Amino acid sequence: MSNFIDRLTEYSGSAVYPMHMPGHKRRSLDFENDDAIARIRSLDITEIEGFDNLHNPKGMILKMQQRAAEIFDAKKTCILVNGSTCGVMAAISACVRRGGKLLMARNSHKCAYNAAYLGALNTAYLYPRINKTLALNGGIAPWDVQKALDEDPDIEAVFITSPTYEGVISDIKAIADIVHEKDIPLIVDEAHGAHLGLYGPLTQKYGMESAIKLGADIVIQSLHKTLPSFTQTALVHYDPELIDEKRLKRYLSMYQSSSPSYILMAGIDRCLDILENHKTELFEKYAERIESFYRVVKEENFANLHILTPEEITGNFAAKALDISKITIYVPQNGRDLYEEMRKNGIEPEMFDVDHVLCITGIMDTAEGFDKLISVLRDYDKKPEKPGDITEKTDVVWPKPRAVMNMAQAVDMESVQQPSKWDKDYVCQDFVMAYPPGIPLIVPGEVFDQDVLEAIDRLRDGGVQLIYS
Repeated sequence: MSNFIDRLTEYSGSAVYPMHMPGHKRRSLDFENDDAIARIRSLDITEIEGFDNLHNPKGMILKMQQRAAEIFDAKKTCILVNGSTCGVMAAISACVRRGGKLLMARNSHKCAYNAAYLGALNTAYLYPRINKTLALNGGIAPWDVQKALDEDPDIEAVFITSPTYEGVISDIKAIADIVHEKDIPLIVDEAHGAHLGLYGPLTQKYGMESAIKLGADIVIQSLHKTLPSFTQTALVHYDPELIDEKRLKRYLSMYQSSSPSYILMAGIDRCLDILENHKTELFEKYAERIESFYRVVKEENFANLHILTPEEITGNFAAKALDISKITIYVPQNGRDLYEEMRKNGIEPEMFDVDHVLCITGIMDTAEGFDKLISVLRDYDKKPEKPGDITEKTDVVWPKPRAVMNMAQAVDMESVQQPSKWDKDYVCQDFVMAYPPGIPLIVPGEVFDQDVLEAIDRLRDGGVQLIYS
């Protein structure tokens, strides 16, 4: 058991009476029968004497952060209890002055756009290469980064997402080298890649290395997405050489709760325990299971659906590698159909879109779970009504709307039209996106054009829920 959890457990069993927050006073009520929530309460405290402070760590929390840096091979690490969202926003705010310019990947999560809005930033975009046959975003091409930086000396930082939701990894080392030639920082949203670099032999075999080791200056990782940690727990790793550490910590303090959860921090510490003491064993077992899954998939030779493999992705469309833990199932025009079939048969996927279903796997998955997935896919592929033709060229539009003002200007202007009346030439005042994954089709300040409207209609027709915010 970790020292952090030891301390919480010891305190919860002590005779000290809490005349402080939180209001549950670490107690359960008689009618609760000491259920799971009541037991969790017993460990839930606030920043009392001897338990350190996330916003000014000097004791047990500082030691946890140092331990995380060592495990993930980072120069410095801060723990996050507001998810990768607050890490991304703090990183962008720390690296780009208010009103400055950010070069960012267009397939970034909404939180990156929120940071740009709050900082009144001007944004230039890097568009991922597109595999139209598989209706899939590829990687960010290093040569596109070079071109953008050569053409615009006002850019103060570069922000990209790698791996993508579907596991596509960009060439981080090449991009970092280009960015550092301009003496500006590279920020990588690696929220879906906290496990990268921990695979052992699979890291080398499939090129699944973390951006931490490839030259990125700030890397944000969600522990909860792919490792055994509670939802909302994350890490931000950084190299103080190009990063103003004081500024980064100031923004982390702004974007994180002033009452950070000790339950979430205990979850992070337990996750670090697992990685420190059981990493090799767990990742070796996982490697056997995931590679066996892909072998079975290859033998099955599905006729009406297709599982993406590293062989077809790596080296194409600016993809340096594919994270094999993300099982992306391509089924053209039938993503929702497969998703619902999987749920009927006891599997809850991560998400679906028009052409895909995504399953996220990791070291906590069981052999039985993979067997069940194979069984459901096999049955689906043999349905009498054939779900689709995987050789079909999907006609997908990836819009590149024109911006006429920055996000802050658009959000603050007087609204003249409601979303139900969107039409060409309307200046957008909202983010329009499918959630998940939370990547905007259009952002405030951009003009609706035919490509945007067609993309929105395609998602709606495919049963994908759109969010406007």
